[in-house]
Amino acid sequence: MTKKENLIKKIKEFDNMYFNDDQKEIAIKILEKAPEEEAQQYYDFIVMKKRTGFVFDYSPEIAKGRIITLKEDKEKRINVGDEIKDDENKLLIGENYNALKALKITHKNKIDLIYIDPPYNTESAKEDGNQSSKEGISSKFMYKDKFGRGGWLNMMKDRLTLAKDLLTEEGVIFVSIDDSEQAYLKVLMDDIFGEENFISTLIWKSFHSVKNDSINLSQNTEYIITFSKNKKENINEITDKTILDQVKENYQKDDNGNLYILKPVWAKSGNKNKKQELYTFNNKRKWKPEKGTFWRFSFLKLKEFDDNNLIVFNGKNPMVKIYFDSNKGKKPSSLLYEEIVKYTMTGDKQIKSIFNEKKFPNPKPINLIKFLIKITKIKSKKPIILDFFAGSGTTGHAVMDLNKEDNGNRRFILVTNNENNIAENITYERLYRIIKKEGTNGEKDFTWLQKEKNKISYLNEKVRVIKIDDSQKISLDQEFSDELIENFKEGIKLLDGSYNKNNLNLYYDLSALNPHKNLEEENDSN
Repeated sequence: MTKKENLIKKIKEFDNMYFNDDQKEIAIKILEKAPEEEAQQYYDFIVMKKRTGFVFDYSPEIAKGRIITLKEDKEKRINVGDEIKDDENKLLIGENYNALKALKITHKNKIDLIYIDPPYNTESAKEDGNQSSKEGISSKFMYKDKFGRGGWLNMMKDRLTLAKDLLTEEGVIFVSIDDSEQAYLKVLMDDIFGEENFISTLIWKSFHSVKNDSINLSQNTEYIITFSKNKKENINEITDKTILDQVKENYQKDDNGNLYILKPVWAKSGNKNKKQELYTFNNKRKWKPEKGTFWRFSFLKLKEFDDNNLIVFNGKNPMVKIYFDSNKGKKPSSLLYEEIVKYTMTGDKQIKSIFNEKKFPNPKPINLIKFLIKITKIKSKKPIILDFFAGSGTTGHAVMDLNKEDNGNRRFILVTNNENNIAENITYERLYRIIKKEGTNGEKDFTWLQKEKNKISYLNEKVRVIKIDDSQKISLDQEFSDELIENFKEGIKLLDGSYNKNNLNLYYDLSALNPHKNLEEENDSN
């Protein structure tokens, strides 16, 4: 066996976790054409991806012979009628991959902000028969917190790729994640959104106290990886009074009660033309930055500070007083203000107050989502916020709460499946209770209602519930029937009442709605 033949044999034996059959076929064709003496170099280049451990393109097959359809659950309407208006909120019930493909038809480049809290791919996967990435690829590919790393990353890749297309050019996406996958998710999002569009990894102190059941360190933080579609000035300065009051705690008071903070007049980078030149302050003290540091300000600016008695010597080093300006915002910190965004237990209390029991594990607090929306620069007068891992509906609740506070016109689109009746019994029920101020069965004894009954309500908020079905079988080698086209039009208009495409666009839109093959169908075919 020649060297080249031996290398081709190795590629054929690769686990599909690293190279699927299509990739193997391409790799083999490349090697076959390579000169015998250079075969090893070609092989090394081909398998470089395998050695990095970051593999993002081993995805489930696309189903053939079925198509996504959308149907309204009219019995679940909240303040909406037959006419579809642009001030409605949407709750989509079904697999989020299918929902994103449908939204791409109506909402491409229209979503202002995306927040998602995806399954964290914890070790609980083993309880469902799945293995971690260190032990092999998961045999089950489900919408659960039950994936091997390869399957989890590819599940996320499919959805984040579609999500990027939905964002406006200034749009921002926030993705909550914990220690187990945050490093891999960051690399994946670099690949999809581009490293140049990375804004920050926000750090959220999710647990206020030490968790005594921790084996080593108490893991009290989670992360929110933040990207823009096209990086500009996507983040607002904080102007919210409550948050600014928190920032003020770092300030001192002068003799007149005015707030200020001391900042050094030097930095590790700055006006390199001045380097370590001496400057003489009004009190005749001469000073220059130490080696490796530079003046933070020009000498002209230093003189201005000095003339206004803003220079204070802290020991031997000059500092400048920066006074708090209540009319000016502050840059938000990547270390989130815990008293503002609150904790996991806050989310637990909020959901319990609506249902009188803990109906959902570890929901995010609405305070956290509201903060993320507040700091995002949004140009649209009617912003659209999307959450396609909607869970208990916290994002929808946060959007309505902000609208209540500032009389805003934000709209939300929530997507969740109905596994264990989560969509109907938790997500929808939560929205119904806080809008209608009663449960779907007339319940009025929940704690949240007692706290909110004398406050401004969400009574004017509108929600249309749309179910996503991917069971309809069609023959893709034949023309789409008139009935199918009409059903498609009616369904897609539920997302956007103004949808009206010609036959050519209809064909491509319909073709785009081939969903993933479900697990049962895949097993039946084997």
